[in-house]
Amino acid sequence: MKKMIRLASALLMTVVLFSTTSCDKEDDIKQEPLAVQLLTAKAWQIEEVVSVEGDNTPHVTYKRGATDNEDDFSLVRQNFKKDGSITYIDQEGDSGSNGRYQLMANNMMRLSVDGLSTIVENVIIRENSFSYRLVHGEGYTQFTFSPVQ
Repeated sequence: MKKMIRLASALLMTVVLFSTTSCDKEDDIKQEPLAVQLLTAKAWQIEEVVSVEGDNTPHVTYKRGATDNEDDFSLVRQNFKKDGSITYIDQEGDSGSNGRYQLMANNMMRLSVDGLSTIVENVIIRENSFSYRLVHGEGYTQFTFSPVQ
């Protein structure tokens, strides 16, 4: 019986010793959060823009492919980089590379372009969609993106 206990103890010590001293290169590399991986994996285009004002009635101002849009976001493209930068094409088709983003707690994100910065809320990042709310006045505007096709 003592022999079994010693053998089990020796085995346990060996396992503990190897598990604390072994090192995998992947352990040393800081894993990026899933949200960053998904956001930076694709170029994004605006799929839909919905405005909600004080009466809480949603109003679609842009839907990709629709012919009766109030606003035209068809040229907009955004590429989020792992270093926190954004390259983009705006509504007029002008490109830029001076954008910045920072994912924050509580599903929020800071967006900055040309020295102007805002915080958007309700940020949801999935493999094939990405959305956020820009709160203003008595309502908000919901931007929904899809991968560029």
